Amino acid sequence: MSARHAPAYPGMVFGYPWIDPRITVVRREDGPREVVYGNVHVPRHEQRAWAFAAVRLDRMMPHIVLENLRGGGLIACSVGLPDGKRLRLEGDFDRTFALYVAEGYETDALYLFTPDVMERVLAIPAKLDLDVEIVDDWLLIYSPTRIVSLEAAAGVPIRETSVLPALEALVAQLMPKIGAWARWSDHREPDAGTVSTAGRRMSRPRGRFDYVVHVLVWGGLAGLFWLWWTLN
Repeated sequence: MSARHAPAYPGMVFGYPWIDPRITVVRREDGPREVVYGNVHVPRHEQRAWAFAAVRLDRMMPHIVLENLRGGGLIACSVGLPDGKRLRLEGDFDRTFALYVAEGYETDALYLFTPDVMERVLAIPAKLDLDVEIVDDWLLIYSPTRIVSLEAAAGVPIRETSVLPALEALVAQLMPKIGAWARWSDHREPDAGTVSTAGRRMSRPRGRFDYVVHVLVWGGLAGLFWLWWTLN
């Protein structure tokens, strides 16, 4: 396995070009539906690494994010939550996950996340802190824990974690429901295979990476100004 620049996955955690994220594909399934499992890491900051599963869908879908409320989820802790509407649901699901959807697409989200789908997502072991994102024609599942050690890319024996079996189990659980999502269509668009601009993306607020960069930049400028002022 070799690390390469992150591919054109549209998910939120792949959207930081200034950190130059790299991806290592652990396994790819090119069957009836493309499924990819892998790690993403930030060069020179190897501790910044996470795992993902990417499942190709049958059509373009509205942007939906499931934030794991059990703590430690990747989206909230790194890139920040999307600026969409939180859809309040019932029971354990609403206490475990926060579902964000583009304004006006609340009914569409309920069509996709039926009670049996929510039940399957709730089966995720709490300790894994998995987040879920639907964007364009991809279902993306994120874990703040990487699947394998990054040394695997350098030929060192792989040390697997429990993340890969959990990702595989969730994908297998969702596969029968993913096929049914192909029947969804956006009544706002004349083209049956597309999604309106309003539903395609929720805007993303600043995450921790952004704030760190702003602090460093403005702190550096303040330091240079102080040095100039003291010398003059």
